[in-house]
Amino acid sequence: MNWKGFWSVILGEMPLENFMAYAALMLAGAFLFLAADIRRGAKKTTGGFSWGFMIRDNAIRVLVVLVSIAASVIFYESFFDVPINAKLAFIQGLSIDAVIGTMTKVSKEKGALKRTTDKLKQKYQK
Repeated sequence: MNWKGFWSVILGEMPLENFMAYAALMLAGAFLFLAADIRRGAKKTTGGFSWGFMIRDNAIRVLVVLVSIAASVIFYESFFDVPINAKLAFIQGLSIDAVIGTMTKVSKEKGALKRTTDKLKQKYQK
């Protein structure tokens, strides 16, 4: 099978079922960072681990993981029946989530910096 991801499906080189499993595994890989978020959640809250914090921040991720696993099971009897290239999609998903996580972290820090500078401006303009 000539595997080139999404364009292979459009060009008719990859069966749609293979692409669906590829997409499902990519999503599952992307949202596997949930474990890291749970660990971070435990650090952020003062009273140890907070389920409320974890559920609020990761409900969508949990849902996508479940849907992804269900989709890959529907299209292939088990994860091990999925072609090797689809397993690479899982790793691609991990890297995509790492990039998204970094971007959100940077934007949060920029917001915090802006709030600090605004407070200083107000303080010294009086």
